[in-house]
Order: sequence, then structure tokens, then C-alpha cells
Amino acid sequence: MANYPFEVRVSPGKGMGCFATRDIAVGSIILVEQPLLVVRDRSPIRDLIQAFDALNEDQQREFLALHSHVDKARAPRVQRRLQALRNAGILTRDDDMAKYFKVDSIFRANCFDMYDAPRHTDEPGNNAVYLEASRFNHSCDPNVTYGLTWSPGNWASRAKRNIKAGEELTINYTSIAHPLKRRREELLYGWGFECQCSACVEDTAVRAWFAAENLPESLLNLDINIESAGSDDNDVVDHEFTRRAGHIKRVEESGNLAELHFVYADAAEWKHCRAKEYQWQQNYAKAVQNNKEAVKLQELAVPAGLAIWGDTDPLIPEANKWLRTFENYSERLLEMSRAAAASDNLA
Repeated sequence: MANYPFEVRVSPGKGMGCFATRDIAVGSIILVEQPLLVVRDRSPIRDLIQAFDALNEDQQREFLALHSHVDKARAPRVQRRLQALRNAGILTRDDDMAKYFKVDSIFRANCFDMYDAPRHTDEPGNNAVYLEASRFNHSCDPNVTYGLTWSPGNWASRAKRNIKAGEELTINYTSIAHPLKRRREELLYGWGFECQCSACVEDTAVRAWFAAENLPESLLNLDINIESAGSDDNDVVDHEFTRRAGHIKRVEESGNLAELHFVYADAAEWKHCRAKEYQWQQNYAKAVQNNKEAVKLQELAVPAGLAIWGDTDPLIPEANKWLRTFENYSERLLEMSRAAAASDNLA
């Protein structure tokens, strides 16, 4: 491995994890890694088998050492497909079925979606496994961010804030914009654990506080309006944003532009996700409002990054890409809103 600022070692209660070997400044490169194995999304399991068999012996051994999670709902389908390959003579030994079942379980637990932008179509993309990146554990308040456009074809990651030597490096497995209940459900279903990170502990406390005090719908008084959205307990979703909003204010007061770039971008993602949930509910007024706020936040993220890294840094095209994505989505929402209003007028 290149001289990256971390080592892989045991993480208590989590298996293996990545830990900083020196202090890492916000914005610093953590890891740039080529994929070990790439498979087209929604492709048959036979494609995964062929990709695994194409690896050399050392690569296969390293792949098989990664974490495996068996999705109990999906397992019977995988077993039926493997049995069909065995019946067709494509798998020639009975123990091949157990081996490739494990390969599938490892792949599903460790693959990264290689899309570099939100998808608006049903076109399948590629899923890839990266040996080093797969060792990063999850947090709903991660200190590392990653993408695929900073170094095309590779998994590239950076520090989202200043990191001390010995601190564990974490990424998000699910969207940090999702409320507590949804995050925990997705993590339990996809990876088999209930998250107990600091963000989840704080959000749980917010929920308990809300229930105990019977708080009103809005306690927050920010320049960015905060709306609840997309769940049966909308008020609680609203209050979960208290943690994010408070963090933004603290970083603004510190004047750390590099960290501000990332916290603004995270908040923009949160508002964008709220907008999409309102769209699914066909509440276009609130969808438009939330996405406008996503645009505003991303407009703050871009100059913060420019001031620190300049326009030649790959982070800036990435930030501008998301800004265009949010702006385009605003246009689509307005079109859907007008179409819905016209339909109502005809009714």
C-alpha cells in the first residue's frame, strides 16, 4: 500500500477497521484505490462468479477475508440460482455452491455503487469491491468522505474534518441525510448491525427529549428554514436536524472554511433528500422549498472550497456537479408542480 495515513487493525466490536497513523488535516487525501472486482448492477450471479474466478489466488484470498453478511430474505434466491447453475453443469462440484454463496454475501456487504451522481433513470451501473476501502467502518457522522469523480475509476477519499492520530476513520454506508429510524433499518438490513455511533446516540436523545417534553413543531431559528418530511414522525425528523444545524453554527464560528465546505455539502444533501421525500408525497410546494435550500447551502459550499483549495482541486468540480444536480432538480420540481396544478384545474 502507498504511504497513506492509516493502518488496518482490529476495531473493538466491529471486526477490522482503519485508524489514523498520524494527524490528518481536513481536506487531506486518505486513500485512492483501484477496484479489485467490478460487476454490472442487477447482472446475474454468473457474472459475479466469472469476475471472482478471474482474480489470482492472492486476490481471491484477500477478497474472501472481507466481512460477509447473509441477507436472509435474499439468501433463498441466491441458493436457487446457484442450484440452477449446478444443474446446468456450470458449477461442477457441490462445494462450489457454498463457496460462491459466500462470494455473493461478501460482495453485497462490501460493494460500492460506482455512480458518481444521483440517478434519475433505471439504467444499471457498476458495483465494485475495493480491498482497502472495504475496511472502513460506518458512522452516521463520518470523518471521511469519498467519491468516484476526484480520481476517475478509483475510490478516492478525503478527511471531512481534522483527525487525530489513533482515531478511527469512518465513512457512511447509508445516506447521512436519512432520519435515525431509516438509517438504522437500512444498516440492519444491508450489513446486519444496529448503529450505535455518536450521531445515533444523540438523535436517540433528541427523540426521547421530544417525547418527554411534547415539544412544538419547530424549535429552530436558522436562516435556512428547516422542514420535517417523509416519515410518520415528521416532527422528530425535524428535531434530528438540530444536531446538524448546531454543528454548522459551531464551524461557522470557528472560521474553518475547509470543514465548512463539507458541513454545508452535507446539509445540502439533507435538504435535497427531504425534497425528494416531499415529491413522492406529491407535496410540491415543500419539495420546491427544501430543494431551494439545498441549492443555497451548496452555493455556500462551493466558495468555501474555492477559498481553501482553488479551482484546480478535484473537489471543486465535484461540488459544482452537485450544485447543477440540485438546480436541475428544482427545475424538474417546478415542472411537476405546474403539471399537478393543471391536472387539478381539469378535475
